[in-house]
Amino acid sequence: MTSTTAPAAHLPKRVLIMLIAAIFAGSSAAIFTRLAQAEGMPSLLIAAVRLSLSALILTPIALTRHRREIADLLSPPRRADLGWAAFSALLMALHFGTWITSLEYTSVLIATVVVTSSPLWTGVFESAFFRLRLSRGIILGLAAGLVGNLVLTLSGGGASGGSNIALGMALALIAAVAIALQRTFSRPLRVRLSLIPFLWLLFGLGGLSLIVALILTRTPVLGFSPMGTFWMVMVTLFPQLIGHSALNYALRYMPATYVSMLVQIQPIFSTTAAFLLFDEQPSLGQLAGSVIIMVGVFVAMLWHARDSARSGAAAAR
Repeated sequence: MTSTTAPAAHLPKRVLIMLIAAIFAGSSAAIFTRLAQAEGMPSLLIAAVRLSLSALILTPIALTRHRREIADLLSPPRRADLGWAAFSALLMALHFGTWITSLEYTSVLIATVVVTSSPLWTGVFESAFFRLRLSRGIILGLAAGLVGNLVLTLSGGGASGGSNIALGMALALIAAVAIALQRTFSRPLRVRLSLIPFLWLLFGLGGLSLIVALILTRTPVLGFSPMGTFWMVMVTLFPQLIGHSALNYALRYMPATYVSMLVQIQPIFSTTAAFLLFDEQPSLGQLAGSVIIMVGVFVAMLWHARDSARSGAAAAR
């Protein structure tokens, strides 16, 4: 597999607009999810509806405007792309299933900060699979992430941390690794495929995977309040269709590591909203651990960006 990169300084304005939309829409994910859970909606059902409904909304556009592009994936030369799409969709399903469930056990702050540590893992995977050197910045970021997670674990639970902070953190960490893998492996496919069919495949195949999980786990899918259904739809429209669509749009123009770095802004908005709506008041230990993780990610990504700029300048000479 090979990787192509676009200098961040030369990004089209529409890409920057999409990234801003992704940050604000993505920040609402934990809030809308928590509101749906408060209405008794099972986490696995929320994840399945989030992906499946998104795919359903995109289906008319995908099958009318991009029919030939989708049909071309069934041809022998493109079947490998279809396989990568299926693999990426499974990773996306794992991401949503574990992260949404993590909100049952820990606070919005902790779940959001841990899941947005994904840029560290994206850097590791891009280094491993695209033969890029693992920079000292990524190594420092990983070390900071470990320290921050340790501080979070030792900070205790309670009303501000959740009923089982360790389990919530573990689920959020699995979600972070899964989405980092998804962004890393789907970027070459995104370069070769238009946005709508790309998202339709990921959301649709991911949603089918979660529907199978619903059946296997015998999770109830009926009998919930209208407000619970409303919040599930909101999760679909804003964080999913706007947030993730905008991030995947950007993957065509910039490396996965840069895209992942921008999600570090989301915990600030999510935590503020959780404080106002749910009275979630993090302890000093939780704040300290979260800040350590976020600083580690910023340092790693800035170091990575600096190294990439130097490499590009050297290659141009």
